[in-house]
Amino acid sequence: MEALYQLSYSPVCRRRRAYQRMARDRTPTWHADGTMSRPFSASSEAPSDLPSNLPSDMPPGLLPDALDSAERVAHGHIHQTWRVTDSAGGEWAVQRISTTVFDDPDALATNLRRVTDAARKAGVPTLIPVAVGPQELPILRYEDGVWRASRWIEGRRMQPSDLGDSRVAAAAFGAFDAAVSDVSGLVEVLPHFHDPLMRFDRLGVAVSTDRLGRAAPAMDLVSRLEQIRAARSEELSAWNRLPIRVAHNDAKATNVLMDTEGRAVVIDLDTVMSGTVLADIGELVRSTVRPVEDQITDTVVDPGLVGEIVGAFTRAFGSLTSDETALLGDAGLILTTENAVRFLTDHLEGDIYFTVDDPDHNFRRAEAQTALAESLVGASVEIADAVAMALGP
Repeated sequence: MEALYQLSYSPVCRRRRAYQRMARDRTPTWHADGTMSRPFSASSEAPSDLPSNLPSDMPPGLLPDALDSAERVAHGHIHQTWRVTDSAGGEWAVQRISTTVFDDPDALATNLRRVTDAARKAGVPTLIPVAVGPQELPILRYEDGVWRASRWIEGRRMQPSDLGDSRVAAAAFGAFDAAVSDVSGLVEVLPHFHDPLMRFDRLGVAVSTDRLGRAAPAMDLVSRLEQIRAARSEELSAWNRLPIRVAHNDAKATNVLMDTEGRAVVIDLDTVMSGTVLADIGELVRSTVRPVEDQITDTVVDPGLVGEIVGAFTRAFGSLTSDETALLGDAGLILTTENAVRFLTDHLEGDIYFTVDDPDHNFRRAEAQTALAESLVGASVEIADAVAMALGP
């Protein structure tokens, strides 16, 4: 009897009973702008068998219909994601939010609502998040987790190794940044996210603290990064004086989906906040010229490819200031160096931020990104010429 009692209060059984307790009417309200909202309630008629591959603490009431099946999605460094199908055939992206990285989920949800509203008003295709509760925010706390859901976007993820995809992605990010440029009140959920000098300072602290004893094998890499910092000290200082706009801040080609209607949809919107749009151009360059971020390759940097990316982004975005234009050729180098510093810092701090496959994964990423940064330094004159040609007279 005691074993039966304990079983009845297990997370799986409690979740099943919660589904059964929810109110009968959970019909979602679809608004004219394509968004959906509803109260935190659901049908009293729960399925007899919940999908076995759903996490045991997934909250009831997150989706408008009973759940039918779920598939874990491996893409992404930060959150845990499932592709979920409900009993009505609707498909959803369900995420457990990483509160280790994003310690203010309410701010994250508010930003997401404001950003997607602005994109829709501008006619730019975007995510359709599920709004829950009286504040109609895309967030739901349940047990020890923080969750959200959005309509699943069926489509093909852009591949940075494909030049056509890279052009499409760059134009999509340019259009997206232009659409959200006037959004106000966004919370800086990750302060100083693209502040390279601050990232170097944090690396220095991680090296001196060395709480895991990982610093000694990393000192050659630290020295190489410091050499890049010294060689580009003026550009790094100028970076922090660039105009503050709203940017995506994680502008990789793989964060763009081509949906079944042929529309390029920018996804992974957690980092959309104040910053410089050059961070988006730089991240596009970094992730495109050498797409595999954790392997050192002999791929030669193609200045023409950098020019293609810059041209596609700026044509979709619109005019830049003279200060921004002056740093366009260095954006890829700065973001590559910053990422190398971030990977190495995370390695020294214990792999807190990025998901890793093994204890040396972040170190390999840092090595590969440092090598790419050095290649970009070597090609800087040719890159500047290619960017100037892409911008035209």
